[in-house]
Amino acid sequence: MFRGSLRFFLSVGTGVALAAFLVLFSGAPTYAESAPVYHVVRSGETLGHIAVKFRTTVARIKKWNRLSSDAVRAGQKLKVGFRPTAARPSAVAKAAAPGNSIQLSERKQYYRVRPGDTLGRIARKHGISVSALRNLNGRKAGQVLRAGDSLVVGVQREGVSWVNTTQNTRVRIPYGYSVARPAKQSLYGAGFRLDLYAQRFAQGHAMYLEFVPDEKKDAQFPTNFTASFADETIPLNKTSFGYNAIAAISAFIKPGRHPLVLTAATGTQVRSYTYQIQIADTRYTSHTNRVYLGDYDKPRPEVDPEVARQREERAEKIRQLIMASTAKKTQVFRLRTANQFGNELAHPRSLHKITSPYNTKRVTIRYYKKDGKRHTEKPTSIYHHGLDLRGRWGDPIYAVADGTIVCARLMHYEGNFAMIDHGNGIFTGYMHLSKFEVREGDRVKAGQLIGESGATGRARGAHLHLNLWIRGTPVDPLSLLSLPVRQ
Repeated sequence: MFRGSLRFFLSVGTGVALAAFLVLFSGAPTYAESAPVYHVVRSGETLGHIAVKFRTTVARIKKWNRLSSDAVRAGQKLKVGFRPTAARPSAVAKAAAPGNSIQLSERKQYYRVRPGDTLGRIARKHGISVSALRNLNGRKAGQVLRAGDSLVVGVQREGVSWVNTTQNTRVRIPYGYSVARPAKQSLYGAGFRLDLYAQRFAQGHAMYLEFVPDEKKDAQFPTNFTASFADETIPLNKTSFGYNAIAAISAFIKPGRHPLVLTAATGTQVRSYTYQIQIADTRYTSHTNRVYLGDYDKPRPEVDPEVARQREERAEKIRQLIMASTAKKTQVFRLRTANQFGNELAHPRSLHKITSPYNTKRVTIRYYKKDGKRHTEKPTSIYHHGLDLRGRWGDPIYAVADGTIVCARLMHYEGNFAMIDHGNGIFTGYMHLSKFEVREGDRVKAGQLIGESGATGRARGAHLHLNLWIRGTPVDPLSLLSLPVRQ
């Protein structure tokens, strides 16, 4: 723990590190506030059933509700646990400078005991000792471990801080996350130097270009540039130091050498340059899901006409929503506004935990039974062009970069969907939100709260699905954080 904390202190500066030390080791850490959760007992339920359902114990429910016995009655309202709410910032965090603020909170991690579990097995699974597991839960040696018991297996720290990744660029990151140092290539022409940056010059990454004067030569700096890579024209931005741009390395480009073509104009003289950029392979994961369609030999039950009518009405509403969602996305992706990037970038969460990597190949195999035999349909596959990050219901979601909100509405697949236009056809998308904190047309800054995590749309559980599109090409969203963008 101390080594991990020390790395964090060094990354945010001596003064802020001292503040963090006081928070972590003075005995007064910042904890998330908790709100009680209640349950109304249903007919036939017992305390044991309720304890398993809410991942707690019978003893805790009795203590919270001051029950003298295990008897409960239908309609009785019981306190069955607590849910975290917004973290209360510490005095040190409040006093920290805005540019290097530390906002730490702690959240206990729980595990529900399964039949056959032992303390030793649970401790090994979560990388702690048996004695530490006992201390976390106030358990004595020899105490019976029951299936359904809820055990604390660790404490998860959450928080954010701003770090300077270059002299000109700042990035807002979660506690414990580090920004990867980008790879760099420098290319030269008459009077200019082209610096290329990418987290990796590999499939599925964002790439940053800077055209600056070549101080080693006396040639005049060109007054105009054009650039293209992988047959895509790259729009360039005039800056105080020269020109810059952001381009995409497609996840589906073939590994190997690919031409970056430039023209540089100085007065009436135009020169052309072709540079070969080596693109590496990226090994993406694959996931297979099997879906059972049913037994086709069994007679289908008759559907009540009224039920059939209601189903058709729901299906028509879904079709209308899909059509409206598609039209909105088409309209947004056609936008080509001026560059809106500043000198700051931000991780969209206060906790970094990837639950589904970028560009995972999802293979679905559907099968059914007919004539007593199993039949398998041709497998289908789609690519997960976004990145899933852990986000419990109500967790904060932040803007990745400066831009304009161009979409903040409910869609069928995406649920509550926010999109930010960063200029030059670059967009970030934030899916499955439970709540919006912005409206269409709002200007936002990197790190600004734009909504809360949820499970709206086609989602199995609360999380954030994050996208980055560069003129229609999806790339790994977090690869953007390594780029030294500046005005």
